[in-house]
Amino acid sequence: MKLVTLTSGVGVVTPKDLNYLPEILEWVAATQLTGLKVTVEGDGVTCDIDANGLNAFRGLADNGQVTNGSRIQLTNGLISNKVVTLEFTNSAVQAPDVYANSEETPTKRGMVPSYFQYLKQKAFGGQPSEYDNFGAIAFPSIAAADYLNVEFADGTIQKFERQELTFRLQETQNEVNTPIYILDNISPGVTRSIKSVSFYPVADQTVYIMRVIPAGPVPVT
Repeated sequence: MKLVTLTSGVGVVTPKDLNYLPEILEWVAATQLTGLKVTVEGDGVTCDIDANGLNAFRGLADNGQVTNGSRIQLTNGLISNKVVTLEFTNSAVQAPDVYANSEETPTKRGMVPSYFQYLKQKAFGGQPSEYDNFGAIAFPSIAAADYLNVEFADGTIQKFERQELTFRLQETQNEVNTPIYILDNISPGVTRSIKSVSFYPVADQTVYIMRVIPAGPVPVT
């Protein structure tokens, strides 16, 4: 269903209050939004990412993609009886419609109600950054000289160059071209196959992390 039409203008924030948290948000925008923030009263912020993060995750695990479309999963199903504020930051003179849909509740799917939490973290040049317990991790600013050491669940450690991220990603989603550099650790067939990642950047940059956490107070790190 259509949830809201964003107010046109660069940097203009359109808020939307709900008494539930939908599973998925979708929109079409020629210029990607510059921010999406999701706050659940009493639990905290479940999403706070910018255009780079939205572009990185907008096609995660999708077999196809609408032109200029973004599809961001917020939960593992409809979570009712929550006081939710969505904040969309526009990026241009455009007024995209935002849609929300939820096919089932987590309970009907036999799952614990969970948030898809989206974070951004600073990675410092010249020193490794360590990451684990993630559903997906994106490196939109990774340089040709940067690399990752990926430890898989069975203990195997593999060095990944930048281009190899796109080759691996093509197994689970349609959009794989620059700058979609993601390690998908949640799609069927790869679920939790990665134990940890060590990232070795030459220069400072921002890394974007998606993780699945039980609904309730949201950890900040």
